[in-house]
Amino acid sequence: MYPCVRPGDVLRIESRTVRDVSVGEIAVCRRPGCLLGHRIIQKSVKDGRSYIVTRPDRASQGGDGPTFDEDLLGVVTAIERNGRRLGTRKPRHGWPMRAYLAVRLTLLEGSPLSRARLLDWLGYIQSTVFYRCAARFCLSAKRRKSSYVVRVPFQAGNPNNLYRPMTPDKFDPAQPTWQGRRVDRWALALHFSGSRQPAALTTFALRTPECPEAGWRVEEVWVRRQYRGAGFEEELVGKAREILSRCGARLHGSTA
Repeated sequence: MYPCVRPGDVLRIESRTVRDVSVGEIAVCRRPGCLLGHRIIQKSVKDGRSYIVTRPDRASQGGDGPTFDEDLLGVVTAIERNGRRLGTRKPRHGWPMRAYLAVRLTLLEGSPLSRARLLDWLGYIQSTVFYRCAARFCLSAKRRKSSYVVRVPFQAGNPNNLYRPMTPDKFDPAQPTWQGRRVDRWALALHFSGSRQPAALTTFALRTPECPEAGWRVEEVWVRRQYRGAGFEEELVGKAREILSRCGARLHGSTA
């Protein structure tokens, strides 16, 4: 049912009988060993019993066979994605969006070889000057609704496992934060409005004076694939320099 239904979506299902459903709705049906949710393409009657025929949105022919009342759980009345409530109509996209969704589908369901080739191709495209300019322009509206979140780990180690979130203005890496422990590692995340997952995240680690290159260093940089090439890596590093400068610290270099 991609792209109408995507990984991570929450589906709201309402119990219905075959007689109460309509062509075009997404029905949730029982099959041996599994459930399927496909769009209703036909209603009919066989031997005096009403039934429906369903088909996934990506198929243009065929069907799943008849589904009677005993195998119909209901229909999907709403789809929740990233905190937003969406409808269930079959989406109609222009060719740019269809191309983008085809790429995403290959990444999700394609063979390892096809995914690897596609990722190499995407990496090359995202490294071009044209793509960087276009990405920044296209994301400008989202960018105005973005925010930074500092992640401070409760225990020594990766700050992305168990952490305390705070706004950058309340974070001072020179001060103890949790049970009197000094900060030796933290992360800075960039979020878009309405998204729980960060668009980009950078981890910083403090090297002790015994190390040849003591001080704060970039330990890891991560950017969601669809946002790569938009300059978020440099933006996070610049924001981290600003945070560290408030306590007289410096960020050395831009890589670990």
